[in-house]
Amino acid sequence: TFVKVFKKRFVALLPMKKNSERIPEKNIKILGKKILFYHILDSMKKTKLISKVVINTDSEKIAKFAKNRYGNWIFINERLPSLIGDAVPMNRVIGQDMKLFDDDQLFFQTHSTNPFLSVSTICNAIIQPQITLNQCHGSFSYISILIVVGQ
Repeated sequence: TFVKVFKKRFVALLPMKKNSERIPEKNIKILGKKILFYHILDSMKKTKLISKVVINTDSEKIAKFAKNRYGNWIFINERLPSLIGDAVPMNRVIGQDMKLFDDDQLFFQTHSTNPFLSVSTICNAIIQPQITLNQCHGSFSYISILIVVGQ
């Protein structure tokens, strides 16, 4: 089982802003039968590798929905006013979250716009770099998917 590989479980960072310039309140839109960001959180929860999720947000609705569904597994980090807006680099937002933890904390970061990320993909993204890059201070990986609509 994956959980036995680690002595220390991961903290997931899931930044979500209130407004999107292209789709208003996109993070709380319904996809299928549930709110968009519930999809990725449900998958992360099933891995049993993530001890806490930090949601960095400026949205009271996002905070309320997350805490109501997931309880204490979620920590809401209220986004600083200086980090609100479409032109703010995501690294600054992530930096606000990482300051909450010790230097040796392990993180998994994703976005609510990854609703189809599977449990096994999340597990592999967390475990494989730790096994093969044990002496590394960090790793970055991504999956590129081409979606063709129409002809």
